[in-house]
Amino acid sequence: MRAMLFTWRTALSVLVAQGILVQCDARRNGEIASISSHIRSLVPASVASASSSSAPAVSEDDDGGASTNIVVTGFNFVKDQIQSTISGIGECYSDHKLCDSIRKKQGEYKRGLKAEWEQLGLDKKEIGQKLKEVKGGITYDEFRTLRRGKEDRNKVFQFFVTSTFAPKIMPYLMMASPERFLPSPFMKARNASTLRAGETRLEANQRLRSHSIFRMLINLEQTASVAKPSLFLRKNQIEKTKKLVEVTQMGLQSQISESTMLDALESRIFTEENNKSEISLSNLPSKFVRGLSEMISSKQQFSLYPGFLLRAEVLNYLRKIQEEDDFLVQSSTPLTELAQTSLVDACETRMIGVVGRQRQEMESKLADWLNRACVEPQKRVQQSSSELVYNGNLARSALLCYNAIESVQDQRANCLPKLLVQQGGSQEKEDVDV
Repeated sequence: MRAMLFTWRTALSVLVAQGILVQCDARRNGEIASISSHIRSLVPASVASASSSSAPAVSEDDDGGASTNIVVTGFNFVKDQIQSTISGIGECYSDHKLCDSIRKKQGEYKRGLKAEWEQLGLDKKEIGQKLKEVKGGITYDEFRTLRRGKEDRNKVFQFFVTSTFAPKIMPYLMMASPERFLPSPFMKARNASTLRAGETRLEANQRLRSHSIFRMLINLEQTASVAKPSLFLRKNQIEKTKKLVEVTQMGLQSQISESTMLDALESRIFTEENNKSEISLSNLPSKFVRGLSEMISSKQQFSLYPGFLLRAEVLNYLRKIQEEDDFLVQSSTPLTELAQTSLVDACETRMIGVVGRQRQEMESKLADWLNRACVEPQKRVQQSSSELVYNGNLARSALLCYNAIESVQDQRANCLPKLLVQQGGSQEKEDVDV
């Protein structure tokens, strides 16, 4: 009973804090509007008229409809939370019914294959093994719907288990990482709150990912420059980070291709024995794993968050990509038949730049990914005389970082870190031409 009262008190405190933050945001927006009006008064009339013709008109007194009363703000916040909760529960139920219909469709397809294989004289054990590997019978969109439903069920289970056995820390976990407990329908409003004015979700993800890339490179360089090991930074971690920094510098200076990068890691991607530390990415520096986790989540992770949990999240993300790759390859799904939203989401999941790119370019990039991460390794393992072990986690991690850095250097992006890289590259090119 005390634990439940503590949980409700903490939730009420969070609610009041949220109302205060909204109140501060409203006041800050009013100050920004007054500063903007003062700046516009200093701009010549000719420049102001030219800029106003290309920009949407915004009223100086418009505060977005936000009330300055903290009680009204708190009431509106509670009302919005209740409405989003009701709509989220309804959407979860609709997704559950949709997943049931997709599973029935896939079950009928497998029963048809089972009947054909029984007529061919295959034994039950062999039929069972082949049915486990069957990926067909459904479309790529239906496959992603099934996987999303499975993830949402796991999140709901984790929420009830944690709230039952650890109710005191549950509010803090929800504040720190709500995406680990809230199903996908409940995360839409939270994801929309991170967007800037006039910014799309894809542009926001690319902007936040560029911040993660710069943070990772800075953290790697700082770790490599440490002179003496300490309690929290061992000598082998410093040596691994130094090697990774050297390889990264060489790659960025010479602008290597994906094939050259994978060839440099060939001895670690293809091995003759099952090295669990390599497959679990335990041999990679912790700063690299943290940076990769931030690029995946498009946000800065808590500094005290345990490294093994970040590594587990990265491995879970790589497993999802592997399942998608296997489905696209085994089902022989033509990329030209994918819906535009599905193609964009598939490229976004693999950190392939999508902002400003045409459909043909995205299809080509996705096809290259499938070829390098799935098709070619499978052929090499099958044609090898010895038993090779393919470390798909390391290969996909390298490809993810390559695509993310390539998106930073893309001239079609317009956020501040990318503009810094682009201006530096263009200046260097101009100096060389001169």
